[in-house]
Amino acid sequence: MDKKLVGERIKKIRQKLGESQEEFGKRFNPPVSKAAVSRWEKGTAKPEDERLKAIAKRGNVSVDYLIYGTSAERFVKALKEIGLQGKVEGYTNKEGRYIKIKGNDHHTEEEIRRNKLLNSFKDEMNIFKESELNNLDLSTITLFYKLFNYIKLANNDKAMGKLRDLFFYSNGIGDGMVNYEKDESHEKIDDLLSSL
Repeated sequence: MDKKLVGERIKKIRQKLGESQEEFGKRFNPPVSKAAVSRWEKGTAKPEDERLKAIAKRGNVSVDYLIYGTSAERFVKALKEIGLQGKVEGYTNKEGRYIKIKGNDHHTEEEIRRNKLLNSFKDEMNIFKESELNNLDLSTITLFYKLFNYIKLANNDKAMGKLRDLFFYSNGIGDGMVNYEKDESHEKIDDLLSSL
């Protein structure tokens, strides 16, 4: 948890309510001082769990949002952590929070291919424009990236190829381009696991 970001979210809620730090602090039972609210907003202290719940209720948001932010913010952070630093940025406009993949100005064949892949990746992330991810969605994405990171950090190109093959196959089934074959599916999963 990033206490500074939690503090920024608390401050936004307080400001949206049109209250001073002192007024905001008096709404708790027991009340807290203006200095305590200031420490929360600066990220030098974190409210106790019961106060986080009360702040979330007053701001009409979830505690999960207060602590971790929006799904898009979490996803941008995760992408940066897996090595797409400098290629991923978040930005906000009047429609809400979006994810943007930065372009690539280089013109070698490999860089053009990489840029196309990044743009394709961006297109797949359009879900964040439509809705928030639930915990099951986030858990699934996290598990995928953990496996991806494990394979990447092990510098295991064979396993990465098997993972890609499994996803191509799964997407083909989902798109209706490939018929589901139980034995073939099990073989592809076994190939991936045995390459780890």
